Amino acid sequence: MKGKLKRVLSAGIDLLFILIFDFLFYQIIGKWLFDSDLFSTLVGHLCGILILTFVTVSRGGASFGKRLLGLNLSRNKQKLSFFRCLARYLFAYFAYMYTFGTVLFVSVIMLAFRKDNRMLHDLVTGTSVHQASKGGK
Repeated sequence: MKGKLKRVLSAGIDLLFILIFDFLFYQIIGKWLFDSDLFSTLVGHLCGILILTFVTVSRGGASFGKRLLGLNLSRNKQKLSFFRCLARYLFAYFAYMYTFGTVLFVSVIMLAFRKDNRMLHDLVTGTSVHQASKGGK
């Protein structure tokens, strides 16, 4: 499978995790804690992003989707810090969700034409996605 397609599929798997977590958070906790559905959804998304960040950093740069597809996230092929990883996910979330997909469209165009397969959130946070080494990291 090509690198660009793997990248898109891994992002889809990670997004699915966040949406499932958000749904469960809303159904179990959000309804009782928050009066606003919008606020409850935002808190659910942010909690999902935090969990995804912990998973990514603790697994050597492999989120759920990246691990399944043999990809890693790093900064200059070095271990990713928690805060850089969190910044990457938060930038992607806010830039893509709250511009109604406009920035996502630009980022996908960048992915299609850049040889290094970096998207906008990678450029902003200095990260890159690459094929995992044989050892899994």
